[in-house]
Amino acid sequence: MEYLLFVILGCVTGLVAGILGVGGGLIIVPGLAMIFKYYYGFDNLYMHLAAGTSLAVMIFTATAGSISNQKQKRIVWAIFFQTIPWILFADIVGAFISGLLNAITLSILFAVIILIMAAKMIVTVVKIKKNIKDDEIIKKVPLYLAAMVGSLIGLKSGLFGIGGGAISVPYMTSVGVPMKKATGTSMAFTLPISLVGTLCFIIIGLVAKVNISNTLGYVYWPTVLVIAPCTMFFAPIGSKLAAGMSTKWLRYIFIIFLLFIGFKMLITALI
Repeated sequence: MEYLLFVILGCVTGLVAGILGVGGGLIIVPGLAMIFKYYYGFDNLYMHLAAGTSLAVMIFTATAGSISNQKQKRIVWAIFFQTIPWILFADIVGAFISGLLNAITLSILFAVIILIMAAKMIVTVVKIKKNIKDDEIIKKVPLYLAAMVGSLIGLKSGLFGIGGGAISVPYMTSVGVPMKKATGTSMAFTLPISLVGTLCFIIIGLVAKVNISNTLGYVYWPTVLVIAPCTMFFAPIGSKLAAGMSTKWLRYIFIIFLLFIGFKMLITALI
């Protein structure tokens, strides 16, 4: 039963990741947290294992998604290179902070941050000017803003094992990046985030002497091997679907997605 849930989770993750430009962690982490908690009984470690395993899966998802987005020219490399150093530094810091927190605290923090990002996205949609065209784009932002937002993306990614799309997409759309290019660039962020984050969670788990079969640190490899092929197959499909969708509907879907995940994770933490 658990492996069937992993397959379903992987298929849905890949499709949504491709459409919304997220690494998939926003789906994988809540999904794995529930499976690890209720089916495997990892009461004290379910969030750590969900985060570490999610990052490992995202390496594959982000690779497939980034290749697809690059072919469609949906990655803004100027913003990518300006922001990624700050993201990676904070990613490492966040991962090590995560090792000091318990599962319930991580779950509640995860839910609260996701709901805040949903609110921010709603404000962005309300304020957006009707005369902004899809080909109008601000490719450079102030260094201090890139540092602040990049650090926030990395910290959140390291803490919760997610790719950063909940912050990076609203951030980029707020500075003039069209929604489709914002989601494509967000997917590009996810690849280095997942590589560095996975290594950190492996090290943290080894230091904590996690003694669970088929794990390396906080990465549960049977789950990675089941979910990763599913996400890699469906992520390019989602990316192609997104290319044919209107910017307006992408924004609405993203907001609904964030609200659902935020409330779902909060319920999981409190029950």
